[in-house]
Amino acid sequence: MITVAEIPLPTGNYNFEQNIVLNTRNIRIEVKWNNVGEYYSLGMYDIDNEVPLCYGIPILLGVDLLANYKLGLGVLVAVDLSNTNQDCGIDDLGDRVRLISVVEQ
Repeated sequence: MITVAEIPLPTGNYNFEQNIVLNTRNIRIEVKWNNVGEYYSLGMYDIDNEVPLCYGIPILLGVDLLANYKLGLGVLVAVDLSNTNQDCGIDDLGDRVRLISVVEQ
């Protein structure tokens, strides 16, 4: 079975942490806006084991953000709802650009 879910993100908040569940694991995501590079980056932490899983991952459209990590959390991809395929700007995350989780169980 494949489960597809949107990760709810606050809009208008350029640096935030949020607890979510991915593939039955309690995860804290940390999202930060990089003013110099003009992009968002993603960090993930295992809440139960208090272990960092990955950090500093640029949030790019249409790319499996977790592909370089063997975390068992499935696929995490940023999707442009406007279909303009523009990079995610400072005001776009949680609005025009959403994070989608795909997990095969």
